[in-house]
Amino acid sequence: FSSRRRHTRYGTVTGVQTCALPISLQPLIDAGQIKLYAVESVTRTWIDTDVPPAVKSATQARYDRYLVEELCPFIKKDCGDTTLRFAATGSSLGGYDALTALAKHPDLFDLMIGMSGTYVLDRRMNGHWDEDYYYNSPVHFLPNLSKESEQYQRVQERSEEHTSELQS
Repeated sequence: FSSRRRHTRYGTVTGVQTCALPISLQPLIDAGQIKLYAVESVTRTWIDTDVPPAVKSATQARYDRYLVEELCPFIKKDCGDTTLRFAATGSSLGGYDALTALAKHPDLFDLMIGMSGTYVLDRRMNGHWDEDYYYNSPVHFLPNLSKESEQYQRVQERSEEHTSELQS
């Protein structure tokens, strides 16, 4: 890593391209063991004070549908129709996107890495609350999942798998 601190701002693609993560993974990329996809998200919507809260949450819900219905199938195909799950990473609001992807879709995502993540966006909602916000806010919907639900079980499995890997 460089002695200069490199970081991403608001989880944008440009920030990913300037951070140390792609540089540190270059040997794995060169060996064909992994692929990185830097995907622009809708974080600018969250930080724009002129965008009404209902539009912010609706935009995040549309982004989630794009992720599941278009982006993940494209990446799976680009990776030879892999059956492997993905890892999502991000910093700042990109960390929120990574956590949301894993929490909502543990069938697609195996791991998330959040770096200086912003996970609670209540202050950007100005008191507004709707279903799109709730179901795209893991800190709100995860604690309310039934422990018997398949989604809860999968998220729990992912957490346990990676916790045990880190401890060994």
